[in-house]
Amino acid sequence: MQDALPLRRILDPRPSAETAAYPYRESVNIPLDELAQRRNELPRKGRTLQVAASEELYREAQRVLLSLGINGEAPTALDWRVGPRPRGRLWSPSEFLLREAPLIKQETAIDLGCGSGRDAVWLAANGWKVMAIDHLSDAIDMARDLERRYLAQPSINWRPEDYLASKPQAFDLIFCSFSFRKPLTNKLIDFAHEGTVALIETFTLEHRRTFNKPKEEAVLAIEELQGLEKWTIEHVEQGWHYERHTIRARLRCTMS
Repeated sequence: MQDALPLRRILDPRPSAETAAYPYRESVNIPLDELAQRRNELPRKGRTLQVAASEELYREAQRVLLSLGINGEAPTALDWRVGPRPRGRLWSPSEFLLREAPLIKQETAIDLGCGSGRDAVWLAANGWKVMAIDHLSDAIDMARDLERRYLAQPSINWRPEDYLASKPQAFDLIFCSFSFRKPLTNKLIDFAHEGTVALIETFTLEHRRTFNKPKEEAVLAIEELQGLEKWTIEHVEQGWHYERHTIRARLRCTMS
């Protein structure tokens, strides 16, 4: 599957009016004065971004990026080319989702605990019909902004509610990334039909023992998945991912 929102490595921090007239290819425009408030459009902490800007603007952008945990570096001469700038992103959705979603029937998806919306927006950009749920209204507001900036046609059904209280509705894909709570194991079936795939990533006991967090409700063990009725474990793995010890599980619903 060709990604409709390909990853870019170049930040253009000029004012939008200026960059619209002379856009840099392979870049994403986020004006300097909006960088901090649009943190969910930037890479994870520890990553490096190329910054295409004049010397003064470069220094200011680098200062802001460093305060956000991101290193800015000057791009090569080739990256300064002016021309059409296709849609792209500096942020990344879940690594687990990027790997698994292209292997699943591409129809409907629900994102449980969607946060600021990166996973839901990426799914919608790549052809999925998406419902995204989060109990934090501030997170939904950020997610709507992300959708507006990165989708040509807004299409996501955003729901500011607790997914444990959501009405039953079946989807082809259930996705839950670091928003897991133990009651979800019994609630999953409300969002499923025969053949539905559930992708879950959350913290393990190893992570909790190491950092004394999160709460036990957000921790999942393989044994808790093995006894689920109407679900088959297709793949499960555990390990360190971005300084978090997580479990990644792919389940398939078998109604029989």
